[in-house]
Amino acid sequence: MKLKTGLTIAAIGAAGYGAWAAYKKYNPNAKQDLKKAVNQMTKKAEHNIENMM
Repeated sequence: MKLKTGLTIAAIGAAGYGAWAAYKKYNPNAKQDLKKAVNQMTKKAEHNIENMM
């Protein structure tokens, strides 16, 4: 059972890496775009938390 789980995780990781590699080839600024998206999500989450307080 553990081998099957490990292989599943490895397959998901490989698929994710393949998708990232394809996207990076399509968009050379992918790393910066990802950083911007993460920063925006973080700012929105912080803003929402502040509004709840």
